[in-house]
Amino acid sequence: MTKIENTLEILILQHPQEKSKDLATAPVLVQSLSRCQIRVGLSWANLAKAVGRPVDPKKWGVLFVGSQASSQKIKSIPQGLPLEGVIALDGNWSQAKALWWRNAWLLKLHRIVLNPKKPSLYNKLRREPRKNCISTLESVVSVLEMFGSESDKKAASLLQQKFEEFVAEKLLKAKSPHEPLPSRSSEETEKA
Repeated sequence: MTKIENTLEILILQHPQEKSKDLATAPVLVQSLSRCQIRVGLSWANLAKAVGRPVDPKKWGVLFVGSQASSQKIKSIPQGLPLEGVIALDGNWSQAKALWWRNAWLLKLHRIVLNPKKPSLYNKLRREPRKNCISTLESVVSVLEMFGSESDKKAASLLQQKFEEFVAEKLLKAKSPHEPLPSRSSEETEKA
């Protein structure tokens, strides 16, 4: 498979328990994007250790984990800010919060708060704890559209198509269209 060229680097910090999930979208991102990597673990000493080379934290952003109320306290960064890379935390809400709090260096990065305008396609596969929950892949698509180059915007469009195919494939594999959607466990539905 030919990878999609992207200029904005994507680093996915994945909680170890998320790695084996059948509905995980991080592997789709790594298989699809030329500049995307996953690091599985709970903590890294700093951004350079997570990325695997020296980088400037002032040129990186992180998708911020939080409720809409807490996101109103975060100063939004201007669209079009020249970022070199973005970090996405991959896991359920509880796991993402654990990654956030175990990596204090994330506070040095620009925080990117997404406010999705439409519900996630994931809602067809499972119930989410909140209406505004979106997959890691959908988050990356939004970031590429907001902060990426023209080629990144094209990559976002192709990724969205791949995600639609991914969801359709998972729906076809479902045992019965009449079975209820799987819910996240009580640990996964904790409030952020």
